[in-house]
Amino acid sequence: MKSVSFLPKNFLLSKRAWLFPFFFLWYLLLNPFKVKAQEVIEVDLSLPVLEQIVNTDTDISQNTSNPKLDSQVISESGVKPFPSNEREKGFAFDSTDLEYQVPSESNNTLKDLIPKTPEQIDAVQKFNNSQIFNLIQNIQLNPFYQGTIGPLPQPVQPQSKPQVSDNIQDQINQLITNAISNTAVRYPWIINSSDSLSFSPQIFKPRFDELYHSFDLQWSKENPVINKISFGVFPYTDQFYWVLDENRIIGEVGGLQGGLIYQGRETQVEFSQTMRLQQSFNGLQAVWVIPNDFQRLFRVEDLSNFQVITISGQLINPEGVPAGTVNIDSSSITQSANNLIVLPTPQNFQLGTGSTFSPSGGGALFSNLEVQNAPLILQAFPTTDLQALAGLDLQQGTVISKEILAQAGISWGNPAMGQPSIFNAPITSTPGIKIAQEGKFENKDLLNILVNPFLTGEQRDRYYLNSLLWLGLGTRTPELNLVEINRSKFDWYRFYFSAAQNRFMIRYDPEKIEATYFNLYSNPGVSFTLAPEKSDIDEIQSVNSTIGMMMGYVFAAFNVKNLDQSIEEAYKAKENNQFFNSLETKATSEQRRQMNQRLNLNLAYSNIGSNLNQVSGFITFPSYITPTKSSLFQIKTGNIRRAVQFIDSIVGNWNEGETVISEARFSNRDFGPLTFMGTQLPVVPSNINDRQQTQPINESSATQVILVSPEGDQFIQQFDSNLFTSVPIGVKIFDLAFDRFVLERIDQRTITNKFFNGYISLPTVELVYAGTSNDFSYSINTGLWFNIDHNKAGTVTNSLGIFEPSVGVYINALLTANKRRLDLDENGQVLAVTTHSPFLRFNWNSANNSNNPWQISLSHTISRQTRKYGYSFTGSLGIIPQYSNGPVIGLINGNIGFNFGLSANGNIELGDQIYYGFTAMQQVLPRLSLGLYIKNSTEINEGFNSRILELNYGILIEHKFPDSPISLTAQIGIGESGNFIGSVKGDIRW
Repeated sequence: MKSVSFLPKNFLLSKRAWLFPFFFLWYLLLNPFKVKAQEVIEVDLSLPVLEQIVNTDTDISQNTSNPKLDSQVISESGVKPFPSNEREKGFAFDSTDLEYQVPSESNNTLKDLIPKTPEQIDAVQKFNNSQIFNLIQNIQLNPFYQGTIGPLPQPVQPQSKPQVSDNIQDQINQLITNAISNTAVRYPWIINSSDSLSFSPQIFKPRFDELYHSFDLQWSKENPVINKISFGVFPYTDQFYWVLDENRIIGEVGGLQGGLIYQGRETQVEFSQTMRLQQSFNGLQAVWVIPNDFQRLFRVEDLSNFQVITISGQLINPEGVPAGTVNIDSSSITQSANNLIVLPTPQNFQLGTGSTFSPSGGGALFSNLEVQNAPLILQAFPTTDLQALAGLDLQQGTVISKEILAQAGISWGNPAMGQPSIFNAPITSTPGIKIAQEGKFENKDLLNILVNPFLTGEQRDRYYLNSLLWLGLGTRTPELNLVEINRSKFDWYRFYFSAAQNRFMIRYDPEKIEATYFNLYSNPGVSFTLAPEKSDIDEIQSVNSTIGMMMGYVFAAFNVKNLDQSIEEAYKAKENNQFFNSLETKATSEQRRQMNQRLNLNLAYSNIGSNLNQVSGFITFPSYITPTKSSLFQIKTGNIRRAVQFIDSIVGNWNEGETVISEARFSNRDFGPLTFMGTQLPVVPSNINDRQQTQPINESSATQVILVSPEGDQFIQQFDSNLFTSVPIGVKIFDLAFDRFVLERIDQRTITNKFFNGYISLPTVELVYAGTSNDFSYSINTGLWFNIDHNKAGTVTNSLGIFEPSVGVYINALLTANKRRLDLDENGQVLAVTTHSPFLRFNWNSANNSNNPWQISLSHTISRQTRKYGYSFTGSLGIIPQYSNGPVIGLINGNIGFNFGLSANGNIELGDQIYYGFTAMQQVLPRLSLGLYIKNSTEINEGFNSRILELNYGILIEHKFPDSPISLTAQIGIGESGNFIGSVKGDIRW
């Protein structure tokens, strides 16, 4: 499915994207948010007749309960006309119950702003409490609250008298509209129908506004554009409020809610991983020539004293005439010999048979020599056969097939499985002293290398591979290399829709100064987690969040103390054109107001202490409220939000590469041969015949050697050209091979690492006990959440990331107090209000980690409001063992505001790093302020909110809503790195 975007493709990446905040500012200036023609009159929930006041300029009777039009008489309901003068004045109300609101747009002087009556002073106290509550609600460890404190509030000024319709249903509808909308402004947590996610209860104004929007958009590098876009639709006809008999005030508020919430970012990084495997082999061989021993030849012990007598003769005939045998007669010399030994005369004489570079010598593997005359060679190492490699060009880069490797006895192991490489080439000879003669030498290939210089290159290469001791040195440590070949990012969003209904009842005791409150809130719905860019859906998280929302159906079926019947009774009264019943209690309007304020505050703190990110339903069991105490018990359902970091690595199988020779040092052309030179020596008896002639046929020669010993013994050896033999005398008598080659194989596989950084919404059941006592407020929230698949988010199955359990519990507790002091002048007028608000908070969860840490925080806020200015100062200490800025941090926050519209805010966080920020705002229009900001951190969101140290600064544009502390804020700035930073966030109602 093709994804659809409300912005042009690549718009956010274009150079024109930064112009968007300026267009937004232009829209604010030229299209200010609408304000209803009828101004707000804040009222006390306990006095429904007050909410449709039309004129406060005249004295009004306090005894009229059910005002009716004199033009209409309905006998069934006991309707009676009332005097025309009361009709002109308006309906009858108790004027002492008038409330005062936060500053309006009137042009009163500062003197007019000072409360004078007890009701006005109470309004100041309530305003101050609201300011402190907002501060406490928004003071977070990170980021700091950016609100300001302003000067003292103004009292509500009398409103002009609206037109009264002659249609009784129109009057009743107007009565309901004023009652419920004004009560929502004064006590937002009682009328609240928000799910705590879609929009703030503090902008809710039922029957006046039907559409509510909340959004958080930003334009900066690496951040998603949409963090939140949500809406609420609360049709006029679905908001109901009524006062029944027995001092019962009932209400029913309902509508649709939905939105798109940023859930996180999934990053997929594809790598190509190579594993370089190497096997090293050494080839070793050393050979020495053992010289032939003349003592062995002549069988004597000492040759050093022998006298040598040599007689030689030569016969040369003309060419073509064969030369005969040369005979030498040495009898005259040998007659005196004590012992005459005549050595056998060899039949042939051949010098080349003892020479290496003679075809009849080394070329014939010295097979023409007598065995005892053949060279003796000492072989130092055994030999192994690698002749399977003989057909290859043994140099760097040569590829060796698997078949040849197998024939050579070489196999690659599997380092991933811990399997070693194997080398099992066969042994073909052992070391020792060997006779260098064919048939007498154990390894003919080595013999050829050592004595045969007439080998071809191919023969020499082949014989060489069977002439050394080839040792496999094993596999080196694999060399791994990782190269990123592709990276993609896409965002996950959660889409949700729900139908909300808040049914509540307050009943004032007619005798006791107390009230009973209970309500049923149901907000069932569905939720889908989608990745629009990939047209993909996260089934697991969609089911998780939908379960949490569907649990709200349970409360739709509840009926506490006949609440549904009371609502039906109220609707029937409306259909019968009846008006609100009057309240008949011993509690004064001031006491009822105090109970309402305490209830509103109690509900607010129960919500602050909650871990639920989105509420799908709750029940408030009957709770008792007095002007000084209150307590309530609730069961809530919904979704909590947990930050997760899931990592998965999909590792492909290794694809084996080709085996190549990466290093080569072979002596196949350098090792051998050993060189021998044949020497003419007399031959001992031999069976060697058919010597090859090596001299011309017309020449012959003879030599007789007589050796005379000191004892007189004579040894006679007769040599002639046909009776000489050859004894090889070593020339190159030593050679050494120390060879090496390395086989290399590069295997390759693909690794896909998948990261999910973001949030998951998990179904939760929460128990709440909250209360107030005098200046103290407290709340204890404990909950149980579960996850149907704790290892899955997006398309990532967590295998390497931070572990998430399937079930978890949490406990939150808070305790605060508000101590006020009024400074009065000599006339009893309020000069200033000073408030001290300590705040202790504890959050613990069974699955705490660096993304969801447990924490304890203690703060103290001092605020002071005067006629001309107001300020607050908050110091906090937080203990968060798993916090990124250190386990213990300190927070300092300060605000100041002046009656001419200037306000400033500063904050410092002290931990491993120091973070600070400062803003200054100036009101330029009644609801529009401009300002500047500077801070040393930049928020980044690559899945969940975090920050980096970077100086950034810019301008702020703020639009405030009437009768609400909520505002719409635009930020346009630039970071130290030059990156544009822009954001627009806030709420809108229509």
